[in-house]
Amino acid sequence: MKTEIRKILATCFRQPARRATLAGRPQNAIASPHRKWLILLGIGGFLSDLEGEKNKNLFLACFSHPTICVPPSSLAEGVAHSPTQSNENNHRTPFSRQALSRNDVVEKGSARVPRAIDGVSPAISLNHLLHYLASEVCKTKFAARRRKPHASGVCWMLLILSALALPALGEVSPTLACDREMRKTFESIQAWRRSHNGEYPARLADLKLAGLLPRDGAICPEVLRESPGASATHGGVSSRADSADPPGTYEYEMSAKVDQYENDKLYLPLGATPYTRQDLKAVLLRRPFFEQVPILRCSSHREVESEGRGDDKSAFRNMTVAGKIYWSGFYWEQLWLDDVPLCARGANVLFGLKGPPFYTDRVPASPQMLDLRKWDCAFGDQPWWWDLPMFQEQTERQRAADLQPFFQENHGHVLALDGADWWLDGLVQLQGRVKQKGETLYEAPGLLAFSWEKTGAAVGRKFARATWLQGTVWSANAGETVGWLVWHYQNADTSRVPIIYGTNTARFWAEPAQAELERNSPKPVWSFHQTQEAVGRERWLRIYRQEWTNPQPEMEVASLDFVSNPQCRAAPFLIAVDVLP
Repeated sequence: MKTEIRKILATCFRQPARRATLAGRPQNAIASPHRKWLILLGIGGFLSDLEGEKNKNLFLACFSHPTICVPPSSLAEGVAHSPTQSNENNHRTPFSRQALSRNDVVEKGSARVPRAIDGVSPAISLNHLLHYLASEVCKTKFAARRRKPHASGVCWMLLILSALALPALGEVSPTLACDREMRKTFESIQAWRRSHNGEYPARLADLKLAGLLPRDGAICPEVLRESPGASATHGGVSSRADSADPPGTYEYEMSAKVDQYENDKLYLPLGATPYTRQDLKAVLLRRPFFEQVPILRCSSHREVESEGRGDDKSAFRNMTVAGKIYWSGFYWEQLWLDDVPLCARGANVLFGLKGPPFYTDRVPASPQMLDLRKWDCAFGDQPWWWDLPMFQEQTERQRAADLQPFFQENHGHVLALDGADWWLDGLVQLQGRVKQKGETLYEAPGLLAFSWEKTGAAVGRKFARATWLQGTVWSANAGETVGWLVWHYQNADTSRVPIIYGTNTARFWAEPAQAELERNSPKPVWSFHQTQEAVGRERWLRIYRQEWTNPQPEMEVASLDFVSNPQCRAAPFLIAVDVLP
């Protein structure tokens, strides 16, 4: 009997020379329900063996085998987890386990990628836990025979409990199983890059053709199981298409098969060089905060409740080059607006948009000039509020407005304007109300692209009055409050100063018709005329100045907040703030 049990266990846990088959697909271990009972048989054989030592070794080998840690659901779906399986038995080319399991470093100094061992998440190493448990229990069992007879009963209980707990410990959430598959896919991408001078594959299918992924690799386990709600499709442009990746695979953000130029060409200048999604993302990966940019995305978890999905209800699982995995909505960029606005991750980065960082390393030249560098989110020389070079369509098509004539690519210096000295560095843009029913994409923000507020700018002084340069993106009705400057005094008092459209601010560009309607608006402190020949439509660029008298000049002001009105579509921006004695 003991010999038969040994044979059964040896067959189940043998390296994949012999494998069970389920639904016509090769497996490297028998399915989870059968494995549980075979493990119990192995324990029974171990306990009944008078010799003990041979079964002890077999028992330890079974529990330390990596297959125990493979999620049962993956085994049932035919996902192979041993990179050393032969091509004949598993329809893929063998490759080096060492090459795919070691930590990889991507370009531009990214963090090291966490290592996945035989499909096991770095956070869970069940085989180590059970190996230790079995080793300690076995030592107790063998020692008990020589010393205390009652210790044998304790050994029986511990071993049976560990066997019964194994299925529960081996169960993993759908999210964790997906994370493991994404990590294995990314390791394969890194292996490809090592043999292709750092270049990313044009599609995930190339990894399978090269033998770096199995046929069912780069697919969420939920899709393989056909779980409810597990669909890889979504409403955006996808890397899954003809001549690209097949349906069901992960969304590949470095795909060279997604013609981004074709998708954006309505808002591109004539003669623009074609580009792909890979061209765009490659620029983002060379900039600060590259560790936030996903390489792989999974949309097969729609029924999972998660936080921080942005303003839509879809649930995406994102994996970055730094090995970080996080939840988001369709627009992953909306999680990181305090670091980089959404528009600064669009196609304009291919047409000269700078940053991050969005400021110089120069300190304001005078104490009266507030340092807004930690707030700055644009330079203003390119269209920071729109993610493409052109704006509007047909006869109204024009180059998206910017403040290049004002900044002139010169940042971190003092500008004398309207009888005052101003410190020009970056620009602070806030979000406005997203467009509502009846409004067009050219009348209000289409989606959340900036932060709603910036807080905690240091002031640390007493002053009698303050003045600032400002404007808005998008327009509003005269009299609407677009935002506030909130001054915080040292004694915890606050002064909330409204910024009112049509009274002390307006949209920073205006075509002749709008300029005529706003002729009673405050006079701009700076303006610049642009011709139709230069930008596609005649228009005026404008910047406004607002002043405020401090009601408590004897009290030190500690800090300043800049807050947008979520009920107003005109999104306010600041350029400079002076506090005057």
